[in-house]
Amino acid sequence: MRRAVVALAISVPATARAFTDPQLFTLGVDKGGADHRYFTGSRADKFACSVCHEGGAPLELHVTGVPEGIPAEGARYEIRVSWDRPETPVAVQLELTKRAGGHPSVTIPDPLPAEARCDQAATGEPAEYVLDEGPRRIVGVKDCNASALVLSFIGTGQPIDLAIAGVRSDASGTVAGDGTFELRTAIGETLVASGGGCDAGGGSAGALAGLAALVVTASRRRRAR
Repeated sequence: MRRAVVALAISVPATARAFTDPQLFTLGVDKGGADHRYFTGSRADKFACSVCHEGGAPLELHVTGVPEGIPAEGARYEIRVSWDRPETPVAVQLELTKRAGGHPSVTIPDPLPAEARCDQAATGEPAEYVLDEGPRRIVGVKDCNASALVLSFIGTGQPIDLAIAGVRSDASGTVAGDGTFELRTAIGETLVASGGGCDAGGGSAGALAGLAALVVTASRRRRAR
């Protein structure tokens, strides 16, 4: 079993604890968990993987299926996030949020495609998991050689906030040398921020509306000291 690649800063940036189970996101820090932080970089979460991980080449995620404009009310959309080199430790988490709060009926396909299963086997264990935190729903993928995360949601006729965070580990067992990805945008509006950690400003930016397929390499940024 490879070491998990999502970690939480406990007291100082150099101190981190690896997560070997997605359920550890909900546990308190005193129990080795994230105390209900999921590191998606969403408005509700703010922190992303780069709050701890840094130093490696940026993780490149390919995002497809994003609606070209404001998602039509009642229409179902499927978003796919994929990456290369799945044999290296990769963790990805995604969150969709309605402006009025809650999530836009986010679900994962059943059955899942092979790319979203462990070892990309048609009959393999599902690599995706869902975590509910009150009105929030976070979809993530376990580190088990999957190469995609797939989910669907129902449009509300209004812009919907999308946050994606990921990290590729260098398998050193530390947070140094890891590459990260962050995207925070509103589906149906122009990309307003991409980049992460807990500093203000910087990062890369561009337009998301009008694209049926998107390839983003987000810039890594160091935490504010």
